[in-house]
Amino acid sequence: MFPLAGRHGIWLRVGLLSSVTVESNVSTGTVSTDVRENGPFGGIGYEYWLNPEWSVGLDLSFVDAGASSTVGVGTVTSEAASVTAVLIGASYYPRQLAVGSSFRPCVSLAAGPYVGSASNSIVDTSVSSESITSTAAGLRAQIGADLFFARRFAAGIAAGYAFVSDFSEQIGGHNNYSGPEFSVGIGILLGAGRSSQAAR
Repeated sequence: MFPLAGRHGIWLRVGLLSSVTVESNVSTGTVSTDVRENGPFGGIGYEYWLNPEWSVGLDLSFVDAGASSTVGVGTVTSEAASVTAVLIGASYYPRQLAVGSSFRPCVSLAAGPYVGSASNSIVDTSVSSESITSTAAGLRAQIGADLFFARRFAAGIAAGYAFVSDFSEQIGGHNNYSGPEFSVGIGILLGAGRSSQAAR
């Protein structure tokens, strides 16, 4: 079995099925544009394996980002918004489902705050600005599989769902960011690890 117990992993993840939308609208006296990244689009993570089947970790995920502007008669309004998740959780790699010595299916559960921030600026006869920060509680459940190779590297894929409570104020036009998540990742493994017998 690939030695995991006692090792550290640094992960870089990229969201799948997320998309960038660009919208422009023109009406009488008003021109508006909106550029937005829809869905989780990346993150970094740290993982530590307690034994060959269990690990704990910390994830910093970038869930949403966008910018919009509206030009009206005598008024220009702009907004920039983002949502970031900071999640602590655990993953379980069932030994019975391992394929060979290095392919390991897993399930994971993580919880933590989703932090939304927005900056609004309004220019008319004067200039005014407003900054909004709001926090919501989140729980993320995932299933996936990791492939470990060359003793120092890993690659993985995961799919799941994030359950997020409502923000007290709208961030990027939304109060709630619950939804499905899909990602692929690459990782670097640190440490020598312990043998399966010693990790039991």
